[in-house]
Amino acid sequence: MTIDFSDTGDYNFNTPLIKNSLLNNVLIYGKNAVGKSNLGLALFDITIHVVDKVNLANYKNYINADNPNEPATFSYTFQFDKHILEYTYQKSDKNTLFSEILSINGSKLFEYNFESKEGDFAGIQNYPDLATLNWEFRDSSLSVLKYIANNSNLAPDSPIRSLIHFVSSMIWLSSPGGQANRIIGMISEISPMTTKLIEMDKVQEFQDFLNQNGVPDKLIVKTDVTGEKAIYIDYAKPVKFIEVFSGGTASLTAIFYLSLYFENASFVFIDEFDANYHFEVAENIVKLLQNKNFQSVLTSHNTNLMSNNLMRPDCYLILTKEGLTPFFRATERELREGHNLEKLYQSGEFENDR
Repeated sequence: MTIDFSDTGDYNFNTPLIKNSLLNNVLIYGKNAVGKSNLGLALFDITIHVVDKVNLANYKNYINADNPNEPATFSYTFQFDKHILEYTYQKSDKNTLFSEILSINGSKLFEYNFESKEGDFAGIQNYPDLATLNWEFRDSSLSVLKYIANNSNLAPDSPIRSLIHFVSSMIWLSSPGGQANRIIGMISEISPMTTKLIEMDKVQEFQDFLNQNGVPDKLIVKTDVTGEKAIYIDYAKPVKFIEVFSGGTASLTAIFYLSLYFENASFVFIDEFDANYHFEVAENIVKLLQNKNFQSVLTSHNTNLMSNNLMRPDCYLILTKEGLTPFFRATERELREGHNLEKLYQSGEFENDR
């Protein structure tokens, strides 16, 4: 499946805030079991072998069950300033690379087959900061890209440095508000979040965030019976926050914790981000992610969010077994400012989802 977030339309009727956030904030819809969660995991597969920032427990039933003998193929295209990097690899399972190839601006940097242990590294000679690599001691089972990144004095403007930095700064979050929030990428772990908020002196900021999203609680920090500091709700008899918060409040806690890392994030994917939210809160979270220095991708079933006042029509996408299709490509109708996107969707106008 090809995932392309660059298919845009011309929507000058949108407000400047939305107009300037061209495809910076993408919302994906699709029927149950169509693969929205797997899409996020596929996008973040690169973190497994390039930066080691992944919980492999999230990657179960890795190979296509209909083609169990075929390796899984992943291909990424990155653009950093004038440089375009095309990185393609195959895996026979979640831990094992089968092949790997990296091209920069159309010229192959390297290609390697992990099964035959043969490769082509001639392109590396064109990059002085890579010329001193010692291949004799390279572990032939590990990613060539990772080896280059870890064993080279890369120039500050090196496109490989940019790629590694981008991948290292990706964040994936799933099941916000559930009993087991799962995370991949820049943040190595997410629990206990409330302890982290105390350590980072963010409790007041967290309370303000909750209050802005309809949770009126006042929070205080107390030492619990174990001698550890914890966040409590300031009732006449204080109650430990994590023992009484709802699914929606737990989800907001995860999003707030995530937001503390937004300044350094490169790409954020949140699966079922609004599963426990009132529709107004869901809108607030979408707005929170707009006009950041990273691209965010959210998955949802909440059709209340389908509004030209919230996002551009080319930022709403439908996922099917065939791929991703932006709303304006899924209909012959010219989408205009006055159109109610939610009603069009529910009436079957976007036939690629029907």
